[in-house]
Amino acid sequence: MKLWLCALVLASTTFVHHTEAKSYDETPSEHNIHARGVDDIKVPATYATDVFKPIEITVEGQYYWERIYYIDNRGQNNPYKETRKITKSVTTSYSDLKKSIVDSSIKSSLSLDVGGVFEIITASVKGSLDTELTTSYQSTVERKSETQVTEELTREFTVGANSIGEMFRLVYKGPGVTYATSTISTDGKLPQDKVFITCRVKQIPLIRDIQVVYTEQSVDRPQNLITESTGGSPDINKGFGGKYVWLVPVWTSNTDKAVTNIQFVKQSSKNEAYRDLAAGSGGEYRYLKMLKDMSHTRIKRVGLLRSPKAKYILGDRQKYGWDECTEDINTDRKGDWLHLCWNTVTV
Repeated sequence: MKLWLCALVLASTTFVHHTEAKSYDETPSEHNIHARGVDDIKVPATYATDVFKPIEITVEGQYYWERIYYIDNRGQNNPYKETRKITKSVTTSYSDLKKSIVDSSIKSSLSLDVGGVFEIITASVKGSLDTELTTSYQSTVERKSETQVTEELTREFTVGANSIGEMFRLVYKGPGVTYATSTISTDGKLPQDKVFITCRVKQIPLIRDIQVVYTEQSVDRPQNLITESTGGSPDINKGFGGKYVWLVPVWTSNTDKAVTNIQFVKQSSKNEAYRDLAAGSGGEYRYLKMLKDMSHTRIKRVGLLRSPKAKYILGDRQKYGWDECTEDINTDRKGDWLHLCWNTVTV
């Protein structure tokens, strides 16, 4: 959902609420932000690095001999010679490797949530001395994409008089990698061992909810609270009195339980289903609403973004690499511009 549509969404959102109202006399301000950030910038932010420990899952590949040359030279009194081009190629697929890992984890009853999102950290090869195969797996994990590299080679084949000639090329087929080597043999029955690829994988934690926690003292703040990107205060009520208000993320590995968007709501009446972000400070009620839709993205990282001036917000958001942000949490009350921001992952 585009952020500039938030105002329209708020206008059409109806909360079931009591008639209790807050009184306030703050002068309205014009705090706003409506723009996307920059993807793929790694910054300190609140995301669950220790919720899911990495696990190792082993998948299998296999070499085999592919016949590339057959000449029947029987009845001929002279040897037959021919020069041919063969193509050495390496095709890699990160998505195929991930699928094989999921299948293997199901068979092995390992603790990988197949309904979640995970990333492959490393892949090591056992059972092959071919360094190019090892390099291919390492490259697949690092690039996390689909690639193909080919190389044309020339080989000369000779078949003796009154003979049949066959040539076989060694090919590897395994999870995420297909490798047509340049190794040639006249014997297509040479035994080939299996190759074992041990992958170290880690589940990506996703936001399921955000809890609003109150304390009377700053020192009592929760340890796992959502931090502020620039090193500023993570207290939502900073500068307004009232309770200390902290945001605490709740994580899940299941994409069906994870949220796709976060909406800031400000209203004059109380909603018992939500906890007020402005508790004890007077003024309107302020809430965060977790949203789920049919999109293929989920929130994987969250952080606050605070600025004393509106003109800094867009630049800071780009600097710290946020994909999306809420409307200004402090809108219509004096003080810092304050946004809850997040990064997403495709599922």
